[in-house]
Amino acid sequence: MIFAARRRSSARTIRLAAVALTLVAAQPARAQNDTDDQPQSKAAAYAEIVRADQPVAWWRFEGNSADAELAGSPWKAAVAGSGVSLTADGPRRDRFPLFAADNHAARFEQPASLRYDDPGAASLLDFAAGDTLTLEAWVNPANISSGQQVYLVGKGRTGRPGFAANNQNWALRLYGKGSRCHLSFLFRDADNAGENDWHRWTSDAGFAPGSGWHHVAVVYTFGKGDSLRGYLDGRPTGGTWDYGGQSDEAPLVDDDQVWIGSASNNAASNSLLGAIDEIALYRKALPAERIAARWKVIEPKAYVTNVPVPAGQVLVEVLEGMPDEWSWDFVPPAPSERYTQRVLAMVEAPKKYTSHGVIDDRSSPFILWATCDVELPPGKHRLLVRSRSAARLYLDGRLVVENGFPSPSTDGHNPWIPVESKISPRIRPLQPGDRENVAEVETRGGKQRLKLELFVGGKKRRPELGETSVSIAPAGSDAFRVIGFERATAGSTSSAA
Repeated sequence: MIFAARRRSSARTIRLAAVALTLVAAQPARAQNDTDDQPQSKAAAYAEIVRADQPVAWWRFEGNSADAELAGSPWKAAVAGSGVSLTADGPRRDRFPLFAADNHAARFEQPASLRYDDPGAASLLDFAAGDTLTLEAWVNPANISSGQQVYLVGKGRTGRPGFAANNQNWALRLYGKGSRCHLSFLFRDADNAGENDWHRWTSDAGFAPGSGWHHVAVVYTFGKGDSLRGYLDGRPTGGTWDYGGQSDEAPLVDDDQVWIGSASNNAASNSLLGAIDEIALYRKALPAERIAARWKVIEPKAYVTNVPVPAGQVLVEVLEGMPDEWSWDFVPPAPSERYTQRVLAMVEAPKKYTSHGVIDDRSSPFILWATCDVELPPGKHRLLVRSRSAARLYLDGRLVVENGFPSPSTDGHNPWIPVESKISPRIRPLQPGDRENVAEVETRGGKQRLKLELFVGGKKRRPELGETSVSIAPAGSDAFRVIGFERATAGSTSSAA
């Protein structure tokens, strides 16, 4: 491993900045509302917003009931699937202040659907050329596979006898793309003859499954292919007609049912696993500002290191509970654990224990923040970062070196990489599965802060650190040394290893 220096560099010794501070307990971060400074006083504020916009169909899932409203009148569910719970927690006031504190939702625990009969020809549920539609829903999917098309709500394509196959009048769906859920809108044109008669739009923006509640909406005028507008969490998103292309053709219209949560006889590939709430259908285009009004959220305050970094040591903080997605796009939570070590290098994280002293699993993924204060001589230096997964190194808050996320492929057909370092032959060869990057930086001299952010595990990968390290060499040299601190003895000064 590359923890120990093989010989002392001629460069000046890196010394720890003398900071005699003591660790203190972290205080829990308070939540803040980044969209509305005042709490909502009425439990039904969200319902008032929707009702003011006059939906023609509305599903609320309150009172342990799947019944909906159609044109303001009760609309009974024809079939309520056995795999659907109607008492699940919906968006609630502690995070979404427009909702009641006890708001409920429908949760789909297996392939199932809620089904509603069309009253008949030319009903409010039938959309033909020239008709404008707005669809919206709150959704909290537990998971989605890449390439999967999950139905939130749709009319037609049920697979029921007596109706044409593929008779999709309209549908609001989620599309699994990589590790994210993307908004999807689908209809079948009136020809209903071949694959080109499908017309599917997919949003550019997406979100991670398991990341909580999200609001999705689409607005579309049939017969005007360029009219589609999509929204995610109150914000407009672009998108692409990625199947069948954009079309001005009229949609297929019949009297098939409206289904929530699935399609095609509850096909598993089309079925939602997770929760859904507050579905609404309108026969008009809701303005962007009305859709934005639905998204009021109390975002947790992002954690920043709020304890002193001890002299002569590296402070390591363990952050858990992030979405299972290979992305740095998350709000950092308060650390579940802190510890110190002497070097900016590690091969494993300490074990986690329950209150009974039993080894416990950490969340996957989890993040390690390793922070230290060092004395760097002025001038140019090379900083080398090695890691198994993604890593980012900051110097005084400025990103200087980054390792990207690994390939998601697990089929064994990745390129063969020799066990060697392409940066320096004078250090331990880069081990299989690890990655390395180097950057030259110019320092002002004096005390400076280094912070390594290390992404561990996620996407069913083992939570391995590989041979993670941060090393330094003078500009123009490949004599890298791991950054760390000598053990201090009485009357001695701590310095880099």
